[in-house]
Amino acid sequence: MAFWYLEGLILFGLVLAVLRTLRYRRVKLPPGPKGWPIFGNSLDAPKRYEWKTYQRWSQQYGTLNFTEIWQSLIKAV
Repeated sequence: MAFWYLEGLILFGLVLAVLRTLRYRRVKLPPGPKGWPIFGNSLDAPKRYEWKTYQRWSQQYGTLNFTEIWQSLIKAV
């Protein structure tokens, strides 16, 4: 019976995450790399030499760009 509550809690969290992702897509933000729902660009996030990735993104998307990592918006200038 305890698993039923756990499944409901996980489903509720997933629904909230999807709704939050959809809300950010409606807001007009500067360009940036496309990410996955819920994860955002966490799979693309650099672990070493971060400045090289951010420099490549700034050349590709402009001097002001946004990226999303684990549903947190990050502004890169």
